[in-house]
Amino acid sequence: MEILPGTLAGRLRPNHPTANLQRQRRLTRAEVDNLVDLYATGINVRQLAAAFGINRDTALRHLQRRDVPSRASVRKLTDDLLATATRRYLAGDPMAKLCGDLGINPTTLRRELTKTGIQLRRPGRPSAL
Repeated sequence: MEILPGTLAGRLRPNHPTANLQRQRRLTRAEVDNLVDLYATGINVRQLAAAFGINRDTALRHLQRRDVPSRASVRKLTDDLLATATRRYLAGDPMAKLCGDLGINPTTLRRELTKTGIQLRRPGRPSAL
């Protein structure tokens, strides 16, 4: 990438704390059109943001400015999956193993188990059977 003389990036020292600031990425109208079209095909916002090199919130704002209705988030932790996780947790399976085996985020599982009234074990502690 060429640094133009007189720009802020051209004046920064390489070891200066602000030398690693993220460069702002502005999408053209055509790119925003493309982002909207891709979102309509079912690609999620996180994937779009990565593809266009922008922040997820920026992608959402572009969609909102174009009055694109947001899709409802789908609950990934189904009742059946939660029941399985609960049964295994109460049987003594470690939280990390459960999350890895079932593809559940640890924070989500802790929140859902707490909502159901289950007393959570401290990390690294076996269940008190």
